[in-house]
Amino acid sequence: MDAFLHMLDLQAVLLIYLAGGFLCHALGIVTEDNQRKFTDFVLTILMPCMVFQSFKSVTPELLGSAAQALGVSLVICLVSWALGNALWRRMEPNRRDVARYATLIDNAGFAGLPLASQAFGEAGLLYASAYLIPIRVFMWSAGVTMLSGEHASPAEIARKLATNPNIVAIVLGLVRGLAGVPLPDFLDRALDEVGACVSPCSMIVIGAIAAQVDPRTLLERDVVAYLPVRLLLIPLVAFVIVHAAGMPYELAGTCMLEAGMPAASTTALLASTYGRDAAYGSKLICASTVCSLVTVPLLMLLV
Repeated sequence: MDAFLHMLDLQAVLLIYLAGGFLCHALGIVTEDNQRKFTDFVLTILMPCMVFQSFKSVTPELLGSAAQALGVSLVICLVSWALGNALWRRMEPNRRDVARYATLIDNAGFAGLPLASQAFGEAGLLYASAYLIPIRVFMWSAGVTMLSGEHASPAEIARKLATNPNIVAIVLGLVRGLAGVPLPDFLDRALDEVGACVSPCSMIVIGAIAAQVDPRTLLERDVVAYLPVRLLLIPLVAFVIVHAAGMPYELAGTCMLEAGMPAASTTALLASTYGRDAAYGSKLICASTVCSLVTVPLLMLLV
């Protein structure tokens, strides 16, 4: 119950951030035209700082647990890929591929990382960073293929991953943590404070995206059908895995938290890039984000 109440409190804070996003959209600060720039700012500047700092106190024991989180993520990605292919095959093609992408790729990075940090501290952030690795691999391989219709070569996938700021931050953070490389106090503090901006900034951007959606359209069949799959079925698969493996509380909680995240914020952006139904992608992001404010605390009752 304590975990439920703590998560409920954190979600209430995120709701305030979302409201800030609505306000930013209303004031013309974050618009449909510039939201990608704000998203890039969070993903390429703020989040790598948070990820890098998560490894500063890494130990071999924590690294072993992080490897388990990576393994859970890999299984969840495979299950999500299969579910997307099976459940949405009769949907109109431009929507079907968006739904498949949003089932496979969740917001474990954009929203999940800061939430794991707040819920489970440095250990949670470390586990969540490891959990994110398979998601990034699937995003640049199967995910992009779904929306573009083009198969990326292994070399292209490797290039995307090698130049992804968060993957680079994981590698550099591992080197720094395991080698015990000290940073000057002012630099260490600056990285901590920049990383602390991820949660409010990411949710403000998501709130601005949600503000562009007509609330009346969120109850349409293709949106409502998606929600229990992304927010309940997939995290319940994670629940079975973590309890079968007998994982400790923080590791199990982080894996379930990440598996229960809403549709990725990249859903609408990539759908627009590849000529798919970007409006439907925005509806999935908006509806699943709002509903996750309720479902994520409920999931914590199962940990």
